[in-house]
Order: sequence, then C-alpha cells, then structure tokens
Amino acid sequence: MPRRLMDTGPTKTTPGGIVGDKDTSAFDRIVEACDRLIEEADDDMIRRETESIRENASNLNLLAYRTRMLAERAHSLVGSDLPIVALQNVLQDAIGLVGAERGQILIWVDDQGIFDRIECSGARSQMTSLDSKVAETVAKRVFANNYPIVNPDLNAFPELDMIHELKNTRPLSIMAIPLAVEAEGHFERIGVIYLDAPAHKTTFTDTDVWVIKFLASLTALSIRNIRLSGALRLSYLDTVHALVRALEAKDPYTRGHSERVAEYAERVGKRFGLGTLRLKVLYSAALLHDIGKIGIRENVLNKPSKLTTDEYDHVKKHPEISESIMYGLTFLKEENEILVQHHERFDGKGYPKGLEADEISLEGAIIQVADAWDAMTSRRIYRKELDLEDALNELKDNAGTQFNPTVVDVFTQMIEAEGLVAVEEISNE
Repeated sequence: MPRRLMDTGPTKTTPGGIVGDKDTSAFDRIVEACDRLIEEADDDMIRRETESIRENASNLNLLAYRTRMLAERAHSLVGSDLPIVALQNVLQDAIGLVGAERGQILIWVDDQGIFDRIECSGARSQMTSLDSKVAETVAKRVFANNYPIVNPDLNAFPELDMIHELKNTRPLSIMAIPLAVEAEGHFERIGVIYLDAPAHKTTFTDTDVWVIKFLASLTALSIRNIRLSGALRLSYLDTVHALVRALEAKDPYTRGHSERVAEYAERVGKRFGLGTLRLKVLYSAALLHDIGKIGIRENVLNKPSKLTTDEYDHVKKHPEISESIMYGLTFLKEENEILVQHHERFDGKGYPKGLEADEISLEGAIIQVADAWDAMTSRRIYRKELDLEDALNELKDNAGTQFNPTVVDVFTQMIEAEGLVAVEEISNE
C-alpha cells in the first residue's frame, strides 16, 4: 500500500492553540519526545508502544490542521463577495488537505445539461482533455446517485471503453464527492468535487473522504445562498440596464452600444474557454461598462467637434464614476473590478490606474477590445463608421500597445468567422 503524501502547509500560532509553531506545538513536542525515546529504548515493546504514540500524535496534529482549515474556509465562504475566487480557494484547500495532485469543481448547469468546470492555479499539475473526460464521467455518476466514489476501477465505467488512450495512462487514485444541500425535505444537487493523484503516491482514506464531505457541505450551502441572492442581483442588473438604455437614448449614435459590447465580449470569452460563471460576470461587466457616463455632462457626451483638454479629462472620469456607483453592491463586486479597467492599456498608458499587461484581467482586456471595436464599426455624430478591413487593421496595429495581443488575435479570428453584431439603424427624425 503506497504511503499517502500529505501537504499540510505551514503551521501557525492561533488564539485557540489548535496548531502552533513547530517549536511550540504540543503535538510536535510529543513527536520529538517519542523520537528520542525510540532512539534510546532498549526494549522492543517500549519502542513499539512509543511508535504507536508518535503515530497517533502525528495524526492528531494533521486532524487539528484540517479542522482549522475547514473552519477558516467556512468563514470565508459565508462572507465571500467573489464566488468564483471562493470556489477556486475551496478546490485548492481540498487538494492540499488530502494530498491530491489536481482537481475540479463541477457545477451542474441544469438548463444546458452540462457541467461548468472550475480549476485552480495551485494544483500540482493541470488536467488534460483526457483527464477532464475521466473527471466528467465519474462526476456524472456521483451527481446522479448523490453518493461519493472513491478509488474506483475505471473499467467499471463503460463510457470510457472507447477512449483507447486511457489504457496507456498512469493508474489514478480518485475521489469524487457530491455537492448537495438538504432543503425543504429533499437534497438539492449542485455538482461534484473531483480530486485525483497518481496511485503510486496517494491512496485516499476514509478520513480524507470525511474531510472533503464536510468541505463539500459547506461549499454546497454557499453556492445555494449565492443562487438565492441571484434574483436580487438580476433585479439590480435590470435596473442598471434600464439606466444604460436611458443614457444611450440621449445619443442615438451610441444606442445599443453596451449590448453589442456585451455580446462581443461573451463571444470572445467562449473562445477563451471561460466557464458559465465567468461568462455571466463578463457579460454583466460589459453591459455596465459605461454606466459612469451618467455622471458626464450631456453637452460633452454629444459634442460633434473635438473635445477640449478639460472636456476630455471630464470624460476620463467615467470609469471611476462607474466604480462609485457600483461600490457597496457586493453581489456585483467582480463586475466592478472588471469594468473599471476598460480604458486601461496594455502598455500602461491608460486610465484611471495606469495598469499594464497582466495587471489587467483577461475579462477587462476583452472588454477593452470589444468596446473599441464597436466604437470603430458604429457611426458617431462626429464621424462615419470604419469598414471591416480598416477596423481589423486598427486592432492589429495597436496590439501590444493599447490592446492585449492575445485578445486581439482571438477577437479578429472571431470576427472573421462570425461577423459583426447588428447595429441598430439610426433614425433621421
């Protein structure tokens, strides 16, 4: 039986004294004392008993660490304003707590009949498409039966028989735990936590299953609460969307701009492989990206000639006005962090914060390109729209300076394959 490798992470002194520094932990002192006794003992029975005490002390130390981690994660889940980040942290915790190598949280999207996958950067290795197929196959059975699967024989899954490459892969230890919460007398199934590791390094134990089941219960409850708050979130988005429409109604040349930017952004997000949750956040952020223009003077917004320096500085305040409008709306915090970036530049010469390169989120970089593209391909009061070829060349010419070059590449491929979003005709009345 392989010995399971456990990443218990750094120990800290805590107010409750659950786990202390290496020099002061009660458990560590017991282990050190046992090591000395084992080394000095002449009697075999004393040595065996001491080794047993040492093992128990080590297990208690590990259990104390796990308990503290679960308590900390419970607190962070309850107070989380960033559900995607919170779930990535849950997955990273799960990997570390049981010595897994990688994993996924698979959230069932009922109206599409698919799993939305969440991964984390802290995994020891990333999952390939083949690994994801195995994870999804196991997760579907766990989800259907609402029962854990631990260290299964993959030959028991006929869905995998046709994948010949699987026969040449290393054997895996696998643990898949349902995400479900009891509500109104029945279990509401939400998804699955899937973890795996090379079988020669790790074998998941009953204690591991107990730990991840507890973490899964906390996570499922958190996801359900997020979903229950969704109605409030949608209601607010509808209200803000109405404000955006009212704003755009002041200028027929920008009518429908926010919806088109949101559609372009969503299209590109799909090409980057963003999951359902991130796509929803991206779409909402794109839809709201110009909400701060409500605070910009109408005579400046609709000015047919070139803006003065003071007028341009006034317009440049709209991302920060957007941020102020959204401040305090914790259920839109992710959107707020993205939309304030839509006038930053890849070279750091944008506004309001002068972010550059990877300091700008992928979602923020996507909205930058989508916003600029729609502005170029739509008629304005002060100029005509650019034709398709000129607009594409403008994006390519500014890739690496104004725009993220990778986003430009994906965006131009999308336009060439799918074409433009329809622009609402402008009335001459």
